[in-house]
Amino acid sequence: MENIYSDGTYKEITRTWHTEDSAWKANQIMDAIKRKELYPAVVCEVGCGAGEILWELSRMLPEDVQLVGFEPSSLARAMQRLDPIGRIQFKNGDFLTTPTEHFDILLLIDVFEHIPDYFGFLQAIRSRADVVIFHIPLELTAFNLFRGGILAASRNTLGHLHFFNRDIESCGYTIVSESYTNWVEELPHRASLQPFLRHSLRLLKLLCGDHTAVRLLGGHSLLVVAKS
Repeated sequence: MENIYSDGTYKEITRTWHTEDSAWKANQIMDAIKRKELYPAVVCEVGCGAGEILWELSRMLPEDVQLVGFEPSSLARAMQRLDPIGRIQFKNGDFLTTPTEHFDILLLIDVFEHIPDYFGFLQAIRSRADVVIFHIPLELTAFNLFRGGILAASRNTLGHLHFFNRDIESCGYTIVSESYTNWVEELPHRASLQPFLRHSLRLLKLLCGDHTAVRLLGGHSLLVVAKS
């Protein structure tokens, strides 16, 4: 079945499959792993795209940690760099229907907003890992609703089928920690209204605190560490 990830639309829009954000995302993941004192032997990323987050993590994690990436899109897989020593293994196909080992950490980095039945998906993967780290875009903000058309554009160009704020359902997972990732400050190429958002968020954070500022203006994603 053709979709924007297999028919070339997503690659044409993003050009790089967001590889320019990979180092930043890997740093957010490593910060969470260190804060929670996690010592994985095998880490798996579902929907790994071009695989650059795993390559970045391979430079940060101990050398004996194995990394696995699942990606169903052949166009994204064509962008993956193969690891000559086999520490990073890229897998084709649907993670849900592919038998795998049990992982220490499962990564879902900006993934389940693309999945039609994300409740069912999250329930189905609970038994596949001890810990799951999610990175979730927080697009359901007052600013986006006021501007109009932003969420529709996100659906049409990025394939986001669902939109979230911080009040996301836990879906049966035990939340260990959650923190904001500040892409509007740290990834300036991501925000068309970046100067306005940056200065307004700083002011609102001082006046109202982080939660209210993000709920109103956005500019952040949510990084969640959960036990399955």
